[in-house]
Amino acid sequence: MIIRDFGYFSLPVLKEIIKQKAYIVSRLQTKIHIFQNDETQISFEKLYAWMKKNNITQLHKNVLIGKIDKIPVRLYAETVPEEIYQKRLQKIEKYNKKKGHKTSDDYKARIRFNLFITNVDEEKLPTEKIYSLYKLRWQIELIFKNLKSNIKIDKLRPVKFNRFMCILYAKLQLYVLNNQIFNMTRKTMYLKKNKLLSRDKCFKTLIADFEILRKLIKNKTQSVTKFINKTAKKMSKNHWLEKRKDRENFEEIFGLFI
Repeated sequence: MIIRDFGYFSLPVLKEIIKQKAYIVSRLQTKIHIFQNDETQISFEKLYAWMKKNNITQLHKNVLIGKIDKIPVRLYAETVPEEIYQKRLQKIEKYNKKKGHKTSDDYKARIRFNLFITNVDEEKLPTEKIYSLYKLRWQIELIFKNLKSNIKIDKLRPVKFNRFMCILYAKLQLYVLNNQIFNMTRKTMYLKKNKLLSRDKCFKTLIADFEILRKLIKNKTQSVTKFINKTAKKMSKNHWLEKRKDRENFEEIFGLFI
C-alpha cells in the first residue's frame, strides 16, 4: 500500500503501481482530467451544484483519470467548508494574478473538494475508511519533523565532506537508537495502559538524557537496562499522546483496519 500526497502525484507512476499489482491511496491533483466510465468528462461545477441541492457532502464513484491514459480508479470526493474554500481561492487568485493568469471556473469548482483516488476494491477498503487511511501518511511527516526539531539534522554548518558525513551518520544513529528505545517503551506502555506515548515528547526526554546513556554504553555497564526502565517510568507520567477534539488519532485509525 502506497499513500501519497498530491505533491507526489504522477500518472506514469500510478500506472506502474497498478501494473505491479500494488495498492495506492492518493490525493488527486486539481489539473488531472476525470471522466465517467462512458468517458464523459466530469464537470465539478455541476457536481457541486447537484451535491449542494441534495445536501450531500461526500461522493464515491468509479472513474477514469488522465486525458490520454484513462486509468480506472475509485474516486472519493468530499466538499470542504466555505471558509476553507475561500482561503484556497484567495491563495490561487493571488498566485495567478502575480503570474498574469486567470483562474478558470472549473478550477474554482474543483477546489471546493478534497479528492482522493484508490485502486483498492470497496470490499477491502470501504469508502468511509479511505480518508482515515490516507491520514496515516502524516506519521511519516512527524518522523521528518522529529529529525529536524529534536535531532537537528538540518542544523549542520558548512564543513569538509568527511566531517559532514561523520556528523550526519552520528545524528542518524542517534535517531535510530532513540527510536528503538521509544518503540520498545511505547509497545510496553500500550499493553499495560492501553494508551499511546507521544513520539515528540519522548524524544525530547531521550535527547536530554542521552549523555547519561552514552556514558553507560561507553563504560559497558549493566546500568543501561536500569536507565531504560527509569526513562520508561518517567515517560509514563506525562508523555502520553493527546487526544485532539473531534479527530481520530493514530491508535483509532489503526483500530479500523487491525
